[in-house]
Amino acid sequence: MVGQALAEARTRSAARVMALHLVMYDDSPQALEDVRQALAVVTPGTLAQAATLVTTFAPSRFICWDCCGLRYEAPADNRVAATRCAPTAAAWA
Repeated sequence: MVGQALAEARTRSAARVMALHLVMYDDSPQALEDVRQALAVVTPGTLAQAATLVTTFAPSRFICWDCCGLRYEAPADNRVAATRCAPTAAAWA
């Protein structure tokens, strides 16, 4: 993510990276803290050193490999069966 932001900044002759936008599929506080710690390690001395982290949380994406191949979204900690597969959802429990 930082590498891409720095490459984009260089192509635009930017003086600095103002913000790093990240879509996260894990909304746990630990995941966010891990990202913040990683940025604290990799950004010093770069154009992204003082960049603000802007996060958007999104539901996890799944594919039903059980029977229908449907792609759907659900919270990571609350995986549900695809709507077409509701009768087989009991097998996941």
